[in-house]
Amino acid sequence: MNNIKDITIRNYRGIRYAEVNGMARVNVFLGNNNCGKSSVLESVLMLLGANSPALPLAVNVNRNYSTVDKNDFALFFHNCDVANVVNIEACLADNTSMRLDMTYSESAIDEIPVSDMQNGMIETLKRYTLNQKYTYGAKEYRTALVYNAKDSKLSFVPAEENANCPSVFYMAPRYNFNDYISHFNQIVTDKEKAKVVEVLNSIEPRIKDVTVIGHNVMVDTGLDKLIPINLMGDGTRKLFTIVTALYNAKNGILIIDEVDNGLYYKSMKSLWKSILKMSQEYDIQVFLSTHSIDSLNALNSLLEDEMPESQSDVKIFTLRKNMQDELKSYDYQFEKFNYLLDREEEIR
Repeated sequence: MNNIKDITIRNYRGIRYAEVNGMARVNVFLGNNNCGKSSVLESVLMLLGANSPALPLAVNVNRNYSTVDKNDFALFFHNCDVANVVNIEACLADNTSMRLDMTYSESAIDEIPVSDMQNGMIETLKRYTLNQKYTYGAKEYRTALVYNAKDSKLSFVPAEENANCPSVFYMAPRYNFNDYISHFNQIVTDKEKAKVVEVLNSIEPRIKDVTVIGHNVMVDTGLDKLIPINLMGDGTRKLFTIVTALYNAKNGILIIDEVDNGLYYKSMKSLWKSILKMSQEYDIQVFLSTHSIDSLNALNSLLEDEMPESQSDVKIFTLRKNMQDELKSYDYQFEKFNYLLDREEEIR
């Protein structure tokens, strides 16, 4: 796959300006709370949304916010000011450019009588639009979200043709486990289930098999009956979803916000091993965030002792935001990352 190498973000959510350069196959984002990690990950997702006109709504739902009206369109713009045009640009490894320009507009639904204008009816007779223009190489695609205040309905305007852009799979911190069952069924259909069992077995040696019965994922631990995976603990369930997400992101991009949430520190090396191996095998570029020093130590140990051949595949980025909402990125390849962790320097 033609990976994203550099990205520049302007006026998206809390970011007035950010630039991240020299990205690798697996990109790990660190930083303080509210520094913009999630917004950077979302920017990658938004940039690839030409085939999904409803994507901005899904992005908000991923943050557990599902309200939709004209005021919510402003949430995508820096300082909630729709005059701040959102611009996200990326350069791919072959120097192909990608760009998203997001703007806001208002228009009248019908001709508005003077009496209605005087009575304050003008707001209820308007159409509010979130316009998205995507440019991939030499081709341009336009989509829109339209909120009709007269009947409080939302409509989508798709692009005239599908864009030839990388596929993207996003895993939010508060993911819905049931959403991943259908993805697992595809793994079973493709006769690739052994990979999932192997990963789960690395943290729970009793697991011999995984299957779906009805709406439940069941595991075989050698007992007389299968056990719902929900009873195996958060770590087992989280690894199941991540491996499933990796498989379904083949030849595309996988984004995982707060990758190690719910994982016991002893399971983190298994997590990283799965990400590194499957991203190589299935040609996936991965973007993820973490706060956990245990997780970083597990990654460092894995790259140093067990998978030195993957050191060049990983890059660490620490994000720092200044008072002007400009995001500065500090990047570390393995040698520097290893050195700083050994010295117990704080890079998160």
